[in-house]
Amino acid sequence: MKLFNLLKIVGIKKERLQKIHWVLGFHAFSIILFLVFLDIMLGIFLFYNYVIIIQIEKQDMPVGAVKFEYDKFQTVLKELEAKQQMFQENPSGAPDGSYQNPFTPI
Repeated sequence: MKLFNLLKIVGIKKERLQKIHWVLGFHAFSIILFLVFLDIMLGIFLFYNYVIIIQIEKQDMPVGAVKFEYDKFQTVLKELEAKQQMFQENPSGAPDGSYQNPFTPI
C-alpha cells in the first residue's frame, strides 16, 4: 500500500503499473529473444577483449636484463631461517611451549 502511495507522489498510476505485466507477457518471446541477443553480444565483447586482443598485442619482454640482487636474497633467506628455527624450538607457537587440545572435554 505504501508503494502505491509513493507512486502517486511520483505520478505513476496503479493501473498503468499493472498493465506492464500484460505487456511483458504479451511480448515475452520478443523480450527473451532480445535478452539472448544481448547475452551473445556481451559474450562476443568479452571474448574479443580477453582473448583476441591479447593474442594480437603480444607483450614484449623488457629490454634490460634481470639483475639478481644477492644481498636482498640473503636478508630474505635469513628471515626465513629465523622463522623456521623459531618454529623448530616452539612448534605450538605458545609462549610456554604448550597448547590446549581443542578436542578434549572441559
